[in-house]
Amino acid sequence: IRLLADYDSSGPAAWDPVEHPLVFITSEGRGYAGTFSETYTKLAGIQIIDATTKEIVTSASYDLGFEVMGTPHGMGISPDGAYIYLPSGDGDQPWRVKPNGGRLLVVNAKTLKLEKVIGSPTGPHHVKAFTDWQGNDRVLVEAGGLRYLLDPKDDNKVVMQFGPLDFNASPYQSDPDATGKYIYSGLTLGGRGTAPELLGAVGKLDLETGRVTTITGVGMYPNGFAFTADGKYTYVSDSAGDRVYKIDNATNKAIANTQTGVPGPYNIALNWDETELWVVGKGEMTYNLGGSLGLVDTRTMRAVRDYNIGGQTIDHDILSPDLDA
Repeated sequence: IRLLADYDSSGPAAWDPVEHPLVFITSEGRGYAGTFSETYTKLAGIQIIDATTKEIVTSASYDLGFEVMGTPHGMGISPDGAYIYLPSGDGDQPWRVKPNGGRLLVVNAKTLKLEKVIGSPTGPHHVKAFTDWQGNDRVLVEAGGLRYLLDPKDDNKVVMQFGPLDFNASPYQSDPDATGKYIYSGLTLGGRGTAPELLGAVGKLDLETGRVTTITGVGMYPNGFAFTADGKYTYVSDSAGDRVYKIDNATNKAIANTQTGVPGPYNIALNWDETELWVVGKGEMTYNLGGSLGLVDTRTMRAVRDYNIGGQTIDHDILSPDLDA
């Protein structure tokens, strides 16, 4: 992991947070697996959308001079809202960037100007932000099997790195839990290509000690995570088995599971009172063109129904902070 460029990102605000106090920020890119964008054939960018009115507030695109900028598969925002983290690279997808071609674009969230460009051996995939158990803001970046933590309050310096050698397996998605003390990672033994044939596991990394606890009995391809606010339970989707598992965090055992009602479940999200688990039906490990949501009742651990929400290749879902939305 290395710093490739450092810019002066100061300047006038690109949008007004007073006029748009609640926004949803998403990435833009060429796309993959299905219909490709006719507009974003070369660049990677972001859109800021008013979460109440659904209007596009503004957008920005970035060009690092590559023939094709890598499609962002996710993005993150620092806990204080100061920075946007946009994954890209020299190649159209995270797994197809050139050697040492991974790029993480650190963007000033106020001006939408580039602040930094961070390089990695492989393409960055997902970015998650959290506050750890000691009150430190952290940004978690997935880049192939590598994971690294940035400190957004200290010039976005790398403060920790871990990966397959720590887990003794290949991690795919990784998420911080509600306490900020543990990182949960879906593990496949032999890589994603063998996920339908081999049992997977969840690796629970203690950020204080660096020790990893391996949790089994969670299907073949553990993927998206959701955590209860009290820190007692973790839910994880199994993309190969079309199920979701509930883990007791005290015993590190799977205590319940059910069908998701949608094929190839990817990310999952709890509603505010944690009685509903919403599951993205991406069709992971199959056609990757899914556009559905499954609903699981967490009180009974039964799938309730599915919803066709349109679109395709939908990976992630997120809960609005507006309780009335």
